[in-house]
Amino acid sequence: MPISERQQQAARTWKLFCERLGDAGEQLLRQDFPVQELDATEGLRYLTHLLFASIQRNLVAADPSRPQLYLLCDERIKSGGDNPDNRYYVASVSAAYEYLLSADLRGCAYYSIIALDKKEMTTGLSAEEREQRAAATRLDSDTLVIEDDGTVRVSIAPLPGATPNHLRIDDHTNLIIVRCTIEDRDAPAVSIRLQRSDDRADGSPLSFESLTASIGAIAEHVIDTASFFGDWTSGFQEHVNELPLGDQAYIRSTGGDPNILYYLSAWRVGPDEALVIRIPELPPCRTWNFQLCNVWMESLDYTRARVHVNGSTVHRDPDGGITLVIAASDPGHPNWLNTTGHDAGTMCMRLTGAAEPAVAQTSLVRLETLQKLGGRRV
Repeated sequence: MPISERQQQAARTWKLFCERLGDAGEQLLRQDFPVQELDATEGLRYLTHLLFASIQRNLVAADPSRPQLYLLCDERIKSGGDNPDNRYYVASVSAAYEYLLSADLRGCAYYSIIALDKKEMTTGLSAEEREQRAAATRLDSDTLVIEDDGTVRVSIAPLPGATPNHLRIDDHTNLIIVRCTIEDRDAPAVSIRLQRSDDRADGSPLSFESLTASIGAIAEHVIDTASFFGDWTSGFQEHVNELPLGDQAYIRSTGGDPNILYYLSAWRVGPDEALVIRIPELPPCRTWNFQLCNVWMESLDYTRARVHVNGSTVHRDPDGGITLVIAASDPGHPNWLNTTGHDAGTMCMRLTGAAEPAVAQTSLVRLETLQKLGGRRV
């Protein structure tokens, strides 16, 4: 049988996709932050994980007429300083439809539901304007009305529905994200469901043109995401081993929860060194955590080593403050965080519902000195 024109088009589409996807590999050659042998290896894995996540977002779960919740990050798939205490549920939505979200979130210490804008709709907006839109399209633990059985039901549509909770979406919106913070691993499991609540017809069936566009979007998303967070890591090099409060307006404009204070930076610790982070006073807050990430802003493997702490797992100092110790080997401190073979990476602290920020004091010390002190505060 002769090869049809459509077969040739399909083959060309695949070849162009693979060629464009190959451009993401340029991130592995960055010189504006340290990339050691382990980082290069993890970078390869990171790009494949981004590809998997992009396929979910732009193909498998991309049809807003047939909504599908999927996990943005988990113990294996990571990006953007993913919080080990969080589950991030994402779904494609459109103002052409109406949705009902039903969930049992009683096992969560905190949760929020945020509608996100299409990238092209917010390009011309300032960070403050994007933040205003983000704040207007958000519900959380404090604002949601709980049903008598402890569950929540949320109408997601341009106009309010039959439920007491309404998350407004409009022509700018293309995604929703549900953040669930789970500090207690023995807490009841999260149950969450998203379904259409209107009687409109589904979207158009699969076509060659729509699939070609989706495949192109998959490659572009991998490149954009890797570049975006790589630039963040590059910027963090200006304050290595410090833990300043991040640009909150900008972080929220990119999808960060407006109810969370984000601290973002880079760390660099030699095998005979320890980075000591002292927080003299942590303001009252609903939840908080600190975590270590690699240079690609993936949380380190918290299934194999202790790389993060939260309000339930941290050991307080006698004066009520908090001291964290980041090192390659155990200095005997109860809040030791394991660098898991890395010499450098990024780090993140989140304070949820805090009325004021915390101040983090940092110092790089000899590991031997800390071990001689028995891991006590320095």
